[in-house]
Amino acid sequence: MGFTHDRTNTDFDADKLSEIVFSAHQRFNLINEITNNISIKYGEESSHYSFSKNYYQDSTSMSYTNGFNDHTAAQYIESEINIRNRVAIRMGVRTEYTSLQNDWNISPRLSLTCQMAPGSQLSFAYGGFNQRPEDNYLIYAPQLKSEKATHYIVNYQFQKDDRIFRIEMYRKNYNELVKYESLYNADPFSYTNEGKGYAQGLDVFWRDSKSIKNLDYWLSYSFIDTKRDYKNNFSEKTPYYVSPHTFNAVIKYQVEKISTLIAVTYTYASCKDWYNTNIQTNEYISTPAYHDISLSVTKLFKVYHKMVAVFANANNVLGFNHVYGYNYSGLPDNQGNYQNYPIKPMTKRLFVVGFYLMFK
Repeated sequence: MGFTHDRTNTDFDADKLSEIVFSAHQRFNLINEITNNISIKYGEESSHYSFSKNYYQDSTSMSYTNGFNDHTAAQYIESEINIRNRVAIRMGVRTEYTSLQNDWNISPRLSLTCQMAPGSQLSFAYGGFNQRPEDNYLIYAPQLKSEKATHYIVNYQFQKDDRIFRIEMYRKNYNELVKYESLYNADPFSYTNEGKGYAQGLDVFWRDSKSIKNLDYWLSYSFIDTKRDYKNNFSEKTPYYVSPHTFNAVIKYQVEKISTLIAVTYTYASCKDWYNTNIQTNEYISTPAYHDISLSVTKLFKVYHKMVAVFANANNVLGFNHVYGYNYSGLPDNQGNYQNYPIKPMTKRLFVVGFYLMFK
């Protein structure tokens, strides 16, 4: 069982805005192991979620309140079958009811894992998932249905002698995403579930802690192709926060004689497309590619028989110019163009020094 209560207060001069969230959740599972290779799991969960937004306008001495309450109940059942410790099959289905939309959803789930050889396995997974629309949509349009996603995932993994290789391909289809004419529009009919989209990609991971003594390194690469027609988009677009290509390399080396761990991390992210929200076109500008080299050093020693770790981290040690995106002016200039302003970090580099003291 879990409970959450959160209140956020924001002042605009004498005007005041408060957002209050309360939620209560319970979950219960039963597992029946019929044999060593067959088991069935049954579960149920329910939750209550309440959101309210209160605004006080000082100039008129008026208060405005809006919000909603939602009760959710779900049941699910799944079976797991192991065949000769080489094939594992998991099948299940989940049903969910939400009171706010008076809506039932049924989501099937399936996963299959095959041991191909010692240390290697191939997996496939399929499943449907539902998600309640955001709070700031539902306070104006409680009739909105749950947003839906269908996942297809294929994964291969090989692990042996402190080495691991993993590659995963996926496809995700999105349906009934929320679309609106403008955010915070009080007209319920300006919000619909007509949005859609997809995401597909590839993730590759390699880690080796064996080849070189005291050296541990891993490499990861991700590719994603995604477009969504949702929110106030007039067509399918790549979300502004998506970089099609990302790469990470981490190297850690243990200097045994001085009990020191040295780590170097390199991160790369390709350009992101940034659309001007003031105009309904597919024109965009791209952020520069993201590069970051970080360094950390950790020293271990004892003080009065207690283990102490002193560490120092430095991010972006080469001082790359990072641009996270762009803000646009709300009004055009004399030539009809909307000026853009790059969103940058407050400082190029960040240095952190600290220590851990371990007690027994």
